[in-house]
Amino acid sequence: MVHVALTVLHNSTDLNEERMSQVVPVLMYHIIAPVDKRSLVPLQYTDPGHLERQMKALKALRLNTVLMGELGSGSLPAKSVVLTYDDAYANFYTAAVPIMKKYGFKGTTFVVGNQIGGTNAWDVALGDVAHPLMTADQIRMSRADGMEIGAHTMDHVKLARREPAVAWKQIADSKEVIEEVLGESITSFCYPYGSCNEEVRDLVEKAGFTTACTTVQGVNTDKTDRYLLFRYNCKHNTTAFQYVARLFRAAVAGRA
Repeated sequence: MVHVALTVLHNSTDLNEERMSQVVPVLMYHIIAPVDKRSLVPLQYTDPGHLERQMKALKALRLNTVLMGELGSGSLPAKSVVLTYDDAYANFYTAAVPIMKKYGFKGTTFVVGNQIGGTNAWDVALGDVAHPLMTADQIRMSRADGMEIGAHTMDHVKLARREPAVAWKQIADSKEVIEEVLGESITSFCYPYGSCNEEVRDLVEKAGFTTACTTVQGVNTDKTDRYLLFRYNCKHNTTAFQYVARLFRAAVAGRA
């Protein structure tokens, strides 16, 4: 069944190079590990085996992964897709990066400034399972491996619920902290919980970011606001067939 979907998607006239240069699916991941049965958010897990099957599907389709920051840089390769990983869990470096590199792919992860080398404290505060986040060294090594590092605020807060001055500090300080770790500028941002409004969006642009992603499902075209990018959520039970189907729907949705 997956083979049939791959064949249809690969041969579809909706996936010619001109069309795919205008339609870019952005896929969202969180924890790359088997589901912890104690977790309050099991859908945030993707088993490494599932991730590898999904990467095989991308490779079979001859798709090109681009970094999120590249969406604001002009022309892209045909058949582009973006892989994003929220929260910068340590298993991004230990599990996701080796799998992506195996298939010649790259991805973007978003770091919580005050939790570098820490845990998902925002979830733990609600009674969820603690998972380690990347250390500064792992962040730098991920970047050296060709991955993109973006910002996810200082404390994983719902920005639209904060006073503008507080939201600004969360956004601007996270950029500064991560740039200090990397020794280079960063350009991509992700709204925690997808919490965003017009004012927050403008603060992200003011801080010097060139792209930002939401949690709203949808397809990105050349007309999409680069500070309100849509994503498709890849959950622990997303099969390879569903994965391919999402890419197919994204291509069809981009038809003029």
